[in-house]
Amino acid sequence: MKQEEVKDIIEVLKRLADSENPTIDLAKRQQEKLLTCKNEQNTPVQWSINKSQFYKGKISLNCRLPNANINILRLDTAPVNQHTNPSFKKGIVPDWLENYGGIVIKEQAHLHVYVESFPSLEWVVPLSDISSFDVKSFENLDDIVKVIVQFARYIKLENELNVLKPLL
Repeated sequence: MKQEEVKDIIEVLKRLADSENPTIDLAKRQQEKLLTCKNEQNTPVQWSINKSQFYKGKISLNCRLPNANINILRLDTAPVNQHTNPSFKKGIVPDWLENYGGIVIKEQAHLHVYVESFPSLEWVVPLSDISSFDVKSFENLDDIVKVIVQFARYIKLENELNVLKPLL
């Protein structure tokens, strides 16, 4: 899929396909939400919310195009992972990723971004470098709730979410 097409899908307004159920229940380990883009094609986007049962601050928020089975964006909060970005290649990789070419991202929350020539979300940007996110650490459920809400805004979700925290 072309870089510009994915960029347009990320930037277009979206709605929950099941707008009657805007709830994300953090007592569940895995949840799926089908989103519908407000474009001419009503492009579907599958939003997966996965919470680790072993690591308190670990959550993964993934958006993919279910019809093409292409991942377009994934936020990981786990500071235990390490990623080495590919080398930057002008004209192949979007210019805004130039400063991240070849660097190692480790021990911090990060966002995997779609790059046309690297379809497995190999490019990673520290979450701290993205102004849409102000959560810096994930030590409690309030931090997780906040990053879910910020991610929903980042992907242009119109619905107001109801994020439920589990009872202790």
